[in-house]
Amino acid sequence: MIIESKQFEKPDSGLFLGTIIDVVDLGLVPSKNPKFPEPKVRIRIVWVLDKLDSKGKPYRIVEQPTASLTDKPKKSRLYEICEGVFGSAPPVPFDSELLIGRSNGLFITREGEFANIKGFMPIQPGQNPPKAPADFVRNKDKKAQEAALAAAQQNQPVTTPAGMAPTTQAAPVAPNPDVKF
Repeated sequence: MIIESKQFEKPDSGLFLGTIIDVVDLGLVPSKNPKFPEPKVRIRIVWVLDKLDSKGKPYRIVEQPTASLTDKPKKSRLYEICEGVFGSAPPVPFDSELLIGRSNGLFITREGEFANIKGFMPIQPGQNPPKAPADFVRNKDKKAQEAALAAAQQNQPVTTPAGMAPTTQAAPVAPNPDVKF
């Protein structure tokens, strides 16, 4: 099995406006740190920034903190992110979907091949935070989109939301000359 990982350009250090466009439960992820070899449950948080890369696409910043929301004895990275995004302690009970669509000013530092969020600021009046690109599909929706695309390519019925009839792609029908509009 070949797994492709998209590589995105990293922004230079600076202040950006960012919006969280996806949160993904990664489950148990093996550790890359030999000092702490045990796997941890992680989530992926994806921000889109208000600046464009060399291809004209918005920069993206991705973090994969452990999925624990602790503040003692030390704040977890997820707690720090939530505190920065919400401007206060994370709500209890916490649902990661609450992060989707939240926008902030982000202080980002470029450290070698990594770009890291070092601070969060509230959006100021008159600032327009970025939105997800038109072609962006959340991770949780990709399988349904791929299945619908595959079914359409094979001229198969497509599963649709309740109450709607499945459809197939058929050849276009010529207009009936007897029907007046």
